[in-house]
Amino acid sequence: MDVKQVYALMNLAKSQITGAEKIDVIDASSFVSFGDAVLGNSANRDNFLGIIAPEIAKTVVRTLDTFDIAYRNIMVDGFTFGTFLRKLTVRLLPAHETESWNVGSQDFVPTNFKIDKPDVTQKLFTGIKTFEFDLTIPDNLFRGSFRSAEDMGALITAMTDALITSVKLYVNYANRLAVNTAIARVIDDGKRVVHVLTEYGQAGLTPEQALRDSGLLAFTGTKIDEHIAYMREPSVLYNEEKELRATSRDNMHVFLNRAFTSATKRYLQANTYWKDLVELPLFEEVVAWQGLVTEAEGELQTLPTFKNTSTIDMTIKKGDTTTTVNQSYIIGALFDRQHVFTTLYDNRMHTDRNNRNEYTNYTNIVDIGHGVDPSENALVFVLD
Repeated sequence: MDVKQVYALMNLAKSQITGAEKIDVIDASSFVSFGDAVLGNSANRDNFLGIIAPEIAKTVVRTLDTFDIAYRNIMVDGFTFGTFLRKLTVRLLPAHETESWNVGSQDFVPTNFKIDKPDVTQKLFTGIKTFEFDLTIPDNLFRGSFRSAEDMGALITAMTDALITSVKLYVNYANRLAVNTAIARVIDDGKRVVHVLTEYGQAGLTPEQALRDSGLLAFTGTKIDEHIAYMREPSVLYNEEKELRATSRDNMHVFLNRAFTSATKRYLQANTYWKDLVELPLFEEVVAWQGLVTEAEGELQTLPTFKNTSTIDMTIKKGDTTTTVNQSYIIGALFDRQHVFTTLYDNRMHTDRNNRNEYTNYTNIVDIGHGVDPSENALVFVLD
């Protein structure tokens, strides 16, 4: 089993999304699994004996638009430690000539009990990412600092709450990394990116000016709505691996940058397309993709801007090569719910009591796995 310690990566992601540091390249090339075909390498064996492959505990059988999602975000399943997600795609069948109408013809050859095997592909999303939070609470050191046991108890409660809340926040940061990796992969591929300003065709209009142009906003909304409809039809056009896919409205993640949605609500008001979008079960506004500032050094010198919050700077892995994607003015992304997902999530608390020195150590460990499946539908909108 390939278990990666990602605490440093998670701390970097936190510092950027909270604005403590400027947006800079994040190397997520080993963070997200893109699906392996086999389990033959040593990374998929246990670390103790080096011979045991973890049990496959979950199989998702994929045809066209199946498998109901339980939540509106990308955390689709909570698996236990040490599992894989195996994804089977059953491709649709081709049509053949009906031979019964050729009986008696000169070229007719009777065929009985012909075997037609289904075309099934398998992907294995492997690898666990882990990080932990540690907290020591002494028995006696706080006693002289409080007037009552209740006051000291309130502090201890706040400390344990911080431990639990930290897990929730860092899971959110991990989800951001998964979504940003998916966006970066689509942008790097280049074939499923809608360049809105270019298609709008009004020369000299900057992205910032575009947010005040009601015509451009209406045009963008129309394009988003059109592609949502197009992606409902079975096609090979919206995924990198040219699989036949269809994504219904109810199974489509719609992520839109908050600066864009705010402008849309202000300048288009009760626009019908906007009402349809927000009613989608997997619709979500994103305040910032990767961070709040792009140019500040050291102590913060700038406030968030549209360019800042619409920028990603990610290093991703494709095959045996890595590539860095730096892109600003990303206003939205459409993903099939199985294109980007979080799995293998396990959160557990341990305590270690030191009676001699009278303190207790609390450890909250998080195991989480992320996947991006390039064979599933995806589309990114950029205001350039």
